[in-house]
Amino acid sequence: MSITEQEAERRWPRDEVYIDLSYPRFAVRGYMQSAFIDGAEWQAQREPTEAEIEAAAVAMCEEDRNRGGHIERMPHWDEAKNSLQKKYREYARIALAAARKAVSVDE
Repeated sequence: MSITEQEAERRWPRDEVYIDLSYPRFAVRGYMQSAFIDGAEWQAQREPTEAEIEAAAVAMCEEDRNRGGHIERMPHWDEAKNSLQKKYREYARIALAAARKAVSVDE
């Protein structure tokens, strides 16, 4: 079972009766799981967008800054040199691509 299938099962468990009245045609659990899996697999095939990469790079930089007493030594994202920002963007691109592939891989 793939990570996506596990997440769909966690969100819409088999042992619960799930009817979502907010949808015009009463979406039942199986349809919700199937739509979630299809959407996740579609997303996994796409390259991360520049906006996603930028957001992840900023988050990684700030996480590094706040972790382990590096606050004095690590600059904020806006204060970081272009070469440091470029490294974080590359790390973010790799991490996002790997995460998307992991979601769609069958175990």
